[in-house]
Amino acid sequence: LINQIQIASGALVNWLNIENTLAGSILVNQTRARLESAAQFRHHVICPSRGFVRNNLDVHISGKGAHADLFGLSLGIGNSHCDHHSFVHHEVENCSSNQLYKGIYASKSTGVFNGKILVDQEAQKTNAYQSGRNILLSPDARVFAKPQLEIFADDVKCSHGATIGQLEEEPLFYLRSRGLDLATARLLLVRAFASEILMELGNESLREFAENLAIARLDEMTRSL
Repeated sequence: LINQIQIASGALVNWLNIENTLAGSILVNQTRARLESAAQFRHHVICPSRGFVRNNLDVHISGKGAHADLFGLSLGIGNSHCDHHSFVHHEVENCSSNQLYKGIYASKSTGVFNGKILVDQEAQKTNAYQSGRNILLSPDARVFAKPQLEIFADDVKCSHGATIGQLEEEPLFYLRSRGLDLATARLLLVRAFASEILMELGNESLREFAENLAIARLDEMTRSL
């Protein structure tokens, strides 16, 4: 799938991809957005796919005062694979961007987060942030993360990072000491982890739909451990 988005001055675009594909399927998304002055772009991708998914997202911020938010949530199960490759290009001054991608992987699923921020020399006073956070529920699950910054301006605020870990034992112990079984305790923790992405969906009906889909998948993931 190829999506080309041109966001005019002062316009706001909310873009949501829900990639709930079947095992054995292959889906490749190429999305390119260009923002003019004071434009806003909010991109969400929810990936509970059982197949192979790759998302290529290029965002070019070419107008002053523009802002882009990029959010992603991957829920890996079985032998599924989900790639997120993001590129945000700050071409002019006084613009901002924020990227937050989260992944929860069980069974033998794999995930990739490869994000890059490029700040041109003319793009002074840029604020650009990027974070990838991942939880592995299985010793056979794998995640590969590569956050990148390339900055040619000197008056900017930029940061990037990535984390990969497992569920912490202390909160699990606390929940189990309150009478919850292990699967339910795990479900509550991963739901809390995923909720930061889901709550960014501004449309109530879409948020409810995405939350129900995510909760069902997370319940399946945690009870299969």
